[in-house]
Amino acid sequence: MQLLALMDYSEAFKRTLFEFEITGAELSRKSGVSTQQISAFKNGRQGLSTDTLQKLLEALQPKARAYFYHLVQLPPEQPARAAENGGVYPK
Repeated sequence: MQLLALMDYSEAFKRTLFEFEITGAELSRKSGVSTQQISAFKNGRQGLSTDTLQKLLEALQPKARAYFYHLVQLPPEQPARAAENGGVYPK
């Protein structure tokens, strides 16, 4: 299982939740990912697998998802391609 780098993704994730006023509890309900795991990732204490990040991103509204992609400078199709490639993001 490939883990995502903490700094870039967790900071972008935290900013996205803040900008769109999304709570960890709300995102947990929509994604099926525990609030503890969301909090640990958001605060840079724990990485996420690409599968888990994909669940979180799919639970976001489209504008919030696009904002996250902008922050990490990923085109929207890359997470899906990463999942097809065993969890490795293309460079």
